Amino acid sequence: MSLAAYQRVAQVAENPRQTEYRLLADVCRELVDSTREGAQTLRRREALDWNRRVWMTFLVDCSQPENALPAALRAKIISLGLWVNRYTDEAMWSDLDLTPLVDVNTAIMKGLLGNPPVGS
Repeated sequence: MSLAAYQRVAQVAENPRQTEYRLLADVCRELVDSTREGAQTLRRREALDWNRRVWMTFLVDCSQPENALPAALRAKIISLGLWVNRYTDEAMWSDLDLTPLVDVNTAIMKGLLGNPPVGS
């Protein structure tokens, strides 16, 4: 099956929450795998950039007035997104541990499944 055919099937079979979950899972996997190669690799920087672009999409989406999420939840996602951007800036050119980024993504994934993060 071609990639385009797979993408069409995925779009039909997944709801938006499932798509976001899958995207975050893929990004987390790449963040973890890229770290195994070392801190200053192109793969790690590309994984960080991918994660940043995902979060920028969340930020933009949550800042739109027509977004259906509750305002308080949108504000929390925006706050997390701003933190992700700052942390990514630091991690991009250093050996900063990527576990906190993976942890944030994992917490969002749990929320997408309907499981609130611990401590909420």
